[in-house]
Amino acid sequence: MTRLSDLSGAAIGELVLILVGLVVAIYLYRSAGQRLAAMQDRAKTGQAKVPARKSSTMMDE
Repeated sequence: MTRLSDLSGAAIGELVLILVGLVVAIYLYRSAGQRLAAMQDRAKTGQAKVPARKSSTMMDE
């Protein structure tokens, strides 16, 4: 295995970019899963449409 001191600056930069990309991908995957679960819960309880949006559009008219 290579030592960290043997790696060039570009290689270290690439490793950092890969790690940041992985963290962002995991975050987006988890937040999308939470949004999907919230939508499924609303569909089960019959609240698929948010009542606050209806009242705001009626106030605009």
